[in-house]
Amino acid sequence: MNAELGPTRLLNVRDKPDLLGRVMRALQGNAHISLEGNLKRCVFGPELRTPSSETDLLKRSTEWPKLDFVVLPLEEGSVDPILKQILQAGFHDIIHIQIEKDGRIQFGAYDNFHPECVVIGDMVLPEDVLQELVAKHTLRSFGPVRKTEGHTN
Repeated sequence: MNAELGPTRLLNVRDKPDLLGRVMRALQGNAHISLEGNLKRCVFGPELRTPSSETDLLKRSTEWPKLDFVVLPLEEGSVDPILKQILQAGFHDIIHIQIEKDGRIQFGAYDNFHPECVVIGDMVLPEDVLQELVAKHTLRSFGPVRKTEGHTN
């Protein structure tokens, strides 16, 4: 797991679109999202692209085979267009998603939202919201990340 995550929770996700939309909206503003996978069906306008593919924090998670990779600004007006493209591509084609805000990784969904590879910063969604997401079946469960769990870069 990326050391920049700091304190995190491990999420077992049932409804990927609902969770991702909530997290994107919670983190929008001075944030960026990276997508890695088969992005051929995603069309991101030039207003969304950043000058650099990778940043100091948002880097490719897969070295081989080399997958498509993009970093996009996550601002109030960009959440819906980005989410629309992700849904159009499908979660099976987008292997890794990371979101950084204010210079810290706050969300990571690796290996197609594998149950042991979805992590979130403690301050993104409070525990009562996570409990609500379990009750609404967006999440199967959540808990603290143990050092041996999660994705390694």
